[in-house]
Order: sequence, then structure tokens, then C-alpha cells
Amino acid sequence: MTSAGKNTTASADYQAAAPAELPRYLQSPPWEWTREPVVMAARTAERPGFLAWQPGEKERASKLPVKLLWDGEGDRDEFIAAGLAYDHARDGGYHAAYLVAGAEATVRPYLERGRAWGTADEFLRILARFDSAAVDFVLRSDRGYSGVTAALLPVGGSEVTRRMAELLAGPYDLRWDSTCRRWFERHIDSAAPDLVAAALSAPQSDRSAVGIPGRGKPRGEVATSALDRGTAEVALRRLAEQGLRAALLAAAEPYGPEGVAAIAAAADPLLELPDKIPALPDWLTPNRLPPIILRDSGNRLPVEAVTVFCTMLAMSGPAHTYAGVREIAALGTPESLADFVFELFET
Repeated sequence: MTSAGKNTTASADYQAAAPAELPRYLQSPPWEWTREPVVMAARTAERPGFLAWQPGEKERASKLPVKLLWDGEGDRDEFIAAGLAYDHARDGGYHAAYLVAGAEATVRPYLERGRAWGTADEFLRILARFDSAAVDFVLRSDRGYSGVTAALLPVGGSEVTRRMAELLAGPYDLRWDSTCRRWFERHIDSAAPDLVAAALSAPQSDRSAVGIPGRGKPRGEVATSALDRGTAEVALRRLAEQGLRAALLAAAEPYGPEGVAAIAAAADPLLELPDKIPALPDWLTPNRLPPIILRDSGNRLPVEAVTVFCTMLAMSGPAHTYAGVREIAALGTPESLADFVFELFET
């Protein structure tokens, strides 16, 4: 009996599963896979920024709070005009609240030049006020000030796709993850062609651009003029896990069966690997742990497969569970998995 009150049966009481019974990722772990990159010319054009408000969203955005640093003395419009002129002469970066609160004749010319800094609410107010005329201004501001990112939910286009893919593909960061996933949920039909084109572009020489096992660029780094292949592949995998796989494969159809197959392979969540595969600690001996019994055959996972599973567990953490762990959890019986995990915890 284990401390949990369950019977723990020795591995010798069960026959080891034959290789044919095991999925590919247990016969050969994903971090040992190799694949030749499929390179195909892009079949989508660069899409300019556009607005796609959801019902009632624009009206709500137009009422968001804005903090104007004005003490109430003198004429407010003169204060705003002077502030804009000062900011423009200094570095071309304006306080976003000026463009929300100032007279239209005063502030509209500034949409054509420079950028702003401020809160997401303030940038949403700018978009609600000037609509499509403010899209390029907000995108310029986003390149220079990461606080704008949360205001991009209603904004689509190739540049926003690159920005969101860069953020999504970086190391997990709570500040960005929800925003990026919500954005792709809204814009996947227009964004997927850009991701597919980048994932089929020529790979870069660095490891992170190939996608096995690179993770893309660090979060918070401003998107470049082109989305690299490695970043696109990481974004594909994370979006596929989010339930958007069908939309990604549909966007690959113009590239024919080879393109669809390449995107399906690139989007495999089993390729969501850390930069360095962790080594198992010396104190962990997989063949001494309770056996994991397969639901279908009643056979146990062989020791080699258990070692792979332990490595997958080591690759998981509070923010992300490696996809292979969920796959194996579906293969084993609940009772044997409970015994295995409890004994592993007690080891």
C-alpha cells in the first residue's frame, strides 16, 4: 500500500508494451526529431491596419477615463496646444490624453506625425474618437511604447499580427499572454495567412528561427518589419493548443497539400520545447516507480518511455504543461497514474 492508500504493484507484474503500442513521441522523444524545413513563396499580401469593433465596444471605449494633467487654470485648449507643441519640439512623443481631450482642429494634425505615450484606455479613446484615421498613429506609438499593446484588440493588420506573434512566442508573461490570445481569437481569420507565410519562409541561421526547439524572441521586444520563421512556428503551436488549429490549416490551403502538411507539423504542440532539455536528477530512478498501465492493452509503459515521461514532467511548470504530459495522461489508467505521481512526489 502507498501512503495514499492505493495498491502499488511492481512493474514485473505487467508486460511491457511493445513499441507498436506506443505513440511516436514515446518511441522517439520530440526533442530528438528532425525535419527538413519546407520553404514556399508567400501567397498573401501585406495588409494595412484596420479597425474591427465588436458591438458596443466603440461606445464603451469612448467613455473610458482619461487623466489630463491640467490644473484647471487658464484655457484648456491653449494648455493642450502648448503641450503638444512642446512635446513635438522635444522628441515627437505626445501625452495621449492631449489627443483625447483637445479640440479636433488642434490635435488631428498630430495624428500624421510622431507617436504618443499613455495608458491603454487613452489609446482606445483615441481610436474611438478618430476611428480608422488613428490606426497608423497608434501603431507607431506601439512600436515605441509597449503600454499601447492592450489597446490593439480592435485593430487588425499584418503589423499587429507580427507584434502579437512576437509577444505570444516569447517566454510566458502574464502581462501579455491574455491580450495576445484574445487578439488572435478575434482576428485569426485575417492573421493566420501572415503566420502561415512566415512559417513557410526561409529559415534564419539562428536556432530560435528554426523552431526546434527555439521559442522565438523575448517578450516585450518590438516586432521587426518581418516575422521570422521561428517566431511564427512558436505562435502556431500556441494558437493550435488554444483551439485555433483548424483556422491555421485553412490558411495553408492556398499552398497545396505540401503546405498544409508543413503547417500541421509546425503547429504540433509536442514541438513546444524549452531551449535546453532538462536532465533528470540522480535521485530519480524511473524503473523503481510504480508502473503506468495503458488503458487499451493493460500493458505497462516500458522504462524508456517512463524516462521520456519524467523528462516531460520536468519540462512543465505552473505556467505551462507540456503537451506530451496531457497525451500520456490520456493513455494511462487513472489509478496507475495516481500511484506513479504520488510515488514520484514522495521520492
